[in-house]
Order: sequence, then C-alpha cells, then structure tokens
Amino acid sequence: MLKNFRLSLALATLTLVSSLGVASKASADTATVTISEDVPATCLFNDATKTSGTLGYNIADKTLDTASESGNTGSISVLCNAAGSISITAVTPTIPAGMTQSSLTATISDGSDTATHNGTTPTGTITLASGTEDITVGLNVQYSEILAPGNYSYAIELTANP
Repeated sequence: MLKNFRLSLALATLTLVSSLGVASKASADTATVTISEDVPATCLFNDATKTSGTLGYNIADKTLDTASESGNTGSISVLCNAAGSISITAVTPTIPAGMTQSSLTATISDGSDTATHNGTTPTGTITLASGTEDITVGLNVQYSEILAPGNYSYAIELTANP
C-alpha cells in the first residue's frame, strides 16, 4: 500500500509539474485592425447658404434683371476638397402664357471669373480651388412683348465638378 501511495504521489506530482509547465508556455498574441476610407474628390453645395435672387422689371424695356435697381442676385456656397469647376447646366423658366423671351443670359461669378448660359447653351466654367467659395447667380431676360402681369420664375441649375 505504501508503494501504491508513493506511486500515486509521484503521479500527482508529475501531473502538477506538467500543468505548471503548460501554464508557463502561455503567450500573448497581437492583431492589428485597420479602419480606412478612400475619400474621392468631391464638391458639395451648402444649401444653408443659398439665397434666392429677385428680378427687377422694366415694363418699357421689356426686361427682367437681377442687376436692376430693384433686383438682387442669388447666391450659394460650394465646398470642394480638391480643385474643381462650376457651371450653369440648365435654366428652366416658368412664365406667363403668351410671353416670348428674345434673349436670356444667366450668369455665375466667384467675384473674379464669370460663366454664362443663354437658356440653351452654357458658356464657360469657373475654376474652384479646394475650400469654400461663394457664388453669385444673376439673370437678365429680354422679352418680345411688354411684360404681362404674372409670376416670372427661373430655376438656374448649377453643377460643381471636382
């Protein structure tokens, strides 16, 4: 029995020593998790800065113009994270029935450069630097007839490209 006890004690000691040996072989591991994004060149209009313009009218000259005494240009800010350009891509009128436009010139300006649109075709673009630029929007319309009573509204679509 003493022999069995010694054998059991030896086995228990061996098991304990083996367990301690395994425990001492534990090691730490590291991993790296990457979080990333590819940010493309982008231009965004800041609608919070958008102001509508007002067309002043001259019945005798048959004109509507943001540059007239009673008119005001519209404006909007554009933010680009790279150099880009802005242009007028469309002008959509809503005018009283029976009125005929003989000429139309929509303009945008950054204070130093100007681009235009004649209601059909854009002419030129304005170069945008990285950052925020304020753009003014103007309009001059000549009619064939004396201006009839009613609402004259023009939606001027701008496109900013990085």
